Amino acid sequence: MLIHESPGIIDTECILELNIKSLMAENLKIIGKTFTVFVKKESDGVFMQTFMDPSLKEKLMLNSDAFQNISGYLSYTEKLENTVIPEFMKALVKIKTAMLHQPYLKDGKLYISVSYRHNFSKDISDAILPMTAIPGLVTNVDIHPVSSTLEILQRRNKERPVTVVRFSVSGGAHTDRKLISMMEESDSLGRVVNDFGSGDRFHIALLTRKPLPLNGSTEVIPDKEFGYWINLTSPLLGRILRKANSRGIYLDITFIRIEHNRIIFTQFVPRLMAMNYIKILYSTSMEEIKRNDVAIELVSDLSDNILQYI
Repeated sequence: MLIHESPGIIDTECILELNIKSLMAENLKIIGKTFTVFVKKESDGVFMQTFMDPSLKEKLMLNSDAFQNISGYLSYTEKLENTVIPEFMKALVKIKTAMLHQPYLKDGKLYISVSYRHNFSKDISDAILPMTAIPGLVTNVDIHPVSSTLEILQRRNKERPVTVVRFSVSGGAHTDRKLISMMEESDSLGRVVNDFGSGDRFHIALLTRKPLPLNGSTEVIPDKEFGYWINLTSPLLGRILRKANSRGIYLDITFIRIEHNRIIFTQFVPRLMAMNYIKILYSTSMEEIKRNDVAIELVSDLSDNILQYI
């Protein structure tokens, strides 16, 4: 099952607009574009990295020495006064079907977007409520229906260009071989739903062409025909995501399918960071399984034409 053939799991999106104190946000407001950011919690506080093309550096009224050049793009890190944002993001990804998308700056505000299945609307509201209790933090909450993950990606691509990266690794490199075989036999498509700061065990929303046997590791998704939750252990994917996160590359959408005993991962990376991410794929394969088992199958800017192949 290809991504564009899938009926999808999510049907609702919630976007929070947050008022933050940020020199970068104020500077970029003048430029009038949207910019990908990475929010992280460290021992000495909460920090926000903003990523941009090097050509914008001279247009910003910021200390030029504070910029970091990373494989052809710039990163600017600043400390945030409000420390609840990363905890809020962690609360969101604990909700079943919830998919937290990469935050971004626009018009001087920080936006956090999460998509999910409507059955879990109360859980999302419960996670948002503590944020709204902080004076002046939440300036707007936009909840609306969406048809699929691809709709969200296409909308994002118009403001923050996206590159599709598809790669495969041998199924034999993973321990859950019975589960991998079951996924291939059922022509299934999985989507990782807890990849924010995850370990090596991933919770996956799985759509199949035929029913799967229910057991301790397979759970039915309510009101979704041939929809299941499974857990898949992947030390390789875990290390890739951790290394990407350490460099500010947050991969909020990862699809998985099995073909000829190879696990095929399809991911969507900010265009600025795509080549840096591909370097991570190759180096991580060597570190994890001591050989280059990663086969890059597709690297392409997201477009209407490319959708029919993914």
